[in-house]
Amino acid sequence: LLFPLPNPNLVTNINYKVVQSNLSGVYYDAMGSTCPYGGTLQPDGCLVYDLSSAGLEASKLYFVRKNFRWPGVYYYPQVIAP
Repeated sequence: LLFPLPNPNLVTNINYKVVQSNLSGVYYDAMGSTCPYGGTLQPDGCLVYDLSSAGLEASKLYFVRKNFRWPGVYYYPQVIAP
């Protein structure tokens, strides 16, 4: 777990993504020009959790886990080939 999400009520049928950009954060795809499940409409979708000051590393692949016990942003560990 890298960043716990403060609101554990993530919508189960929505796919969340972590976007690394000028406004890094947790997003889901907007429905037209609205964010029906909360968040702020941005060019990358609906921003629900701002990670712009979190120092995300470009070399890591981040994902959102919606598990109600440990909701948060995780990253896949790097695998180094022998």
